[in-house]
Amino acid sequence: MRREVFVALVILSLIAGSLLPLLVQQILRTPSTETPTKTPIATTPTSPEKEASPVISAPSGVSVFKSYDELMSFLDTVTRIREFLSGGLYPPVTQITMATSSAIPLASPIPIDQLRMMSAGVTAQTPRISGTNIQVEGVDEPDIVKCSSRFLAVSSGNKVYVVGVSEKRVLSKIILSEQENVRGLFLRNNTLVIVTQSILSTPIRIQIASCDRCVFVLPVGVTNTTLYIYDLSNPAEPRYLTRISVSGAMLSSRLINDYLYLVTTLPINRDVVPAVNGVALPPSSIIVIDPVPTAYTIVLAVDLGRLEYSVYSFMTSYNSWLYMSLTRLYVASVSIPSMYEAYKYFIAAASKYLPENVTSEATRYMARGELDKALNVVRRYVETLSREESNALMQSISKELSNTSLRDSTRFYVFSVNGVGIKFVGSFEVDGRILDQFSMEETRNYFVVATTSNSFNIGVSWSAPYIKDTFTKTVAVQTQSEAQIYVCRGGECRTITITVTQPPVTTPPTAPPSNVFSVYVAVSRDTENNVFTIDLSTLKVVSGLRELAKGERIYAARLLGSMLFLVTFRQIDPLFAIDLSDPSKPRVLGFLKTPGFSDYLHPLSRDLLLGIGLEDGRLKISLYNISDPTNMSELAKILVPGRSIALSDHHAVTIDPDNKLVMIPVNIELSSGVLVISYRDNTLTLIKFIEHANALRSAYVDNELYTISSELVKVFNILTLEQTRDIPLK
Repeated sequence: MRREVFVALVILSLIAGSLLPLLVQQILRTPSTETPTKTPIATTPTSPEKEASPVISAPSGVSVFKSYDELMSFLDTVTRIREFLSGGLYPPVTQITMATSSAIPLASPIPIDQLRMMSAGVTAQTPRISGTNIQVEGVDEPDIVKCSSRFLAVSSGNKVYVVGVSEKRVLSKIILSEQENVRGLFLRNNTLVIVTQSILSTPIRIQIASCDRCVFVLPVGVTNTTLYIYDLSNPAEPRYLTRISVSGAMLSSRLINDYLYLVTTLPINRDVVPAVNGVALPPSSIIVIDPVPTAYTIVLAVDLGRLEYSVYSFMTSYNSWLYMSLTRLYVASVSIPSMYEAYKYFIAAASKYLPENVTSEATRYMARGELDKALNVVRRYVETLSREESNALMQSISKELSNTSLRDSTRFYVFSVNGVGIKFVGSFEVDGRILDQFSMEETRNYFVVATTSNSFNIGVSWSAPYIKDTFTKTVAVQTQSEAQIYVCRGGECRTITITVTQPPVTTPPTAPPSNVFSVYVAVSRDTENNVFTIDLSTLKVVSGLRELAKGERIYAARLLGSMLFLVTFRQIDPLFAIDLSDPSKPRVLGFLKTPGFSDYLHPLSRDLLLGIGLEDGRLKISLYNISDPTNMSELAKILVPGRSIALSDHHAVTIDPDNKLVMIPVNIELSSGVLVISYRDNTLTLIKFIEHANALRSAYVDNELYTISSELVKVFNILTLEQTRDIPLK
């Protein structure tokens, strides 16, 4: 890119967001009770059968780099701007007060014999296999457990165990390096993909042969994401096919048929470039999207059949969530007001009260994007003022800024996907921030987004009056002191006192105190919720419902057909039903107020919606009747004195639609296990609490139910819930 392009990017850039952290899951250990009858084969990946082949294709319609030298220049410019604007702000944590629960009768548990009679008619010509609980049909998501009719793949730390369904034992295990942590698994027919993350403990230096000054470094602490691909046609002897290692922490990944899509994020710094298998991405594969990006968004597409891949890095803002349909990939970046915006408004407000020459100079620097110089102009002028003049100026500026309100926002980057083909389509932005992946969904040719908006106020603080007395005298003082030296010989010690002359000490001039001011951004506690629809043919927002449940925030969302169900919470739990049959005119059909709130919503049928959340500090499982969105009702609920991983990870929820059962891992006081709940006859009934220390998942194959922890798989008859086997993972 030419120099003029860089200058244009710098001027356009200064609307930067702040970085958001990522979450790490810890898996606990649990004792086992039974030894397998045969020692499983343990494999450690060494040399794969083949190296995955990159598919090279030049992107169209986007700005790419012609050389690494050009990339280095851009990184230097961007890094300097970001270093000056690194003033991220985070809203304070709000304490939530639970509402008092209402009296909804809870049904008694169904006897096991009755459950057996209910399920007696359930037969299938093909094996019943529980899949991963996903958002979009046909788009698989990574999880720590995957199952087929022949085996279960269970990850634990840096290991993956292959458990035989008929053998009831560990057939093999894959052991990765101790530095790697398994973030998720995919299973496509007999192909197993293990997604791992590791932290660099030593820097990786990448020298570009064609550019002497282009030395890139992946520093210590940078995250690396690796795909290990295995053939499990013989589950007892996994075949290591290939590996692909990509710079950056995994945002998420998806699998559509034979194509796996992985998205990672890598912070942008002066000498950092993304790499695949230790080789820097070619500059033609690095695409500038945002003028002053904060992160590389790396998109890797892998053909699991051919073991071919393509990879591109898009220079964007730091990303928070991912959503994928069958043809499009959406990456969401949440942004709160930057310090640049605050200072921009400050200088605009100050210019009304500053002398014309000061205003002109500050404005000239701002037009060039030199915010630091513009602020220095204002500071130099303020330091010439008396205390009274400084106070009057700052009070006027502060009053002017009190009328300014900033908003948070979410920016979406849209990519079209076709096999290993990846194309950047464009981006759009909406007010507010999304909660999670369920806050966004594609329906027909529209994209639906639910957000919670916060307002931010700009303020000014100032102190220290100007004092005209100055201290410029330098004083040199020479001093003497005594020192004692201890001399010991043969167990006897004596003291020698000597005189030490200290060198002259020079006292530097004392600078006079000056008027000091600072600009800050404070979050307002007033919130409101919004629903936006975006026309995917234009990437334009075509409609929006605003100011839903003011003062509350979104806790859960789920789009079912053309109906969006939304949960907000502050003191009670309103469940909104929003009609999107005409995406250009969304409308609220009804809402239901219940105590507590739901963190996760799951459709059980056309008329029934499951909610998992909290009420009065207890785990709450609710069943809602949504057959009439204008008159919804809570049919039943179960309150459990504990917590569940399902509150933050929907993959932990297992639904058996044939037997109308819900399985949820829970921790109850000092015990843990899996709740088995029936949703027959439009009610919720607790069937059994299966005790299983540190249980994380459940799965089923035919009529066998598996509860799974990091060290033990328990097997049950799903009709009687009687345990038949323990399978230690070792």
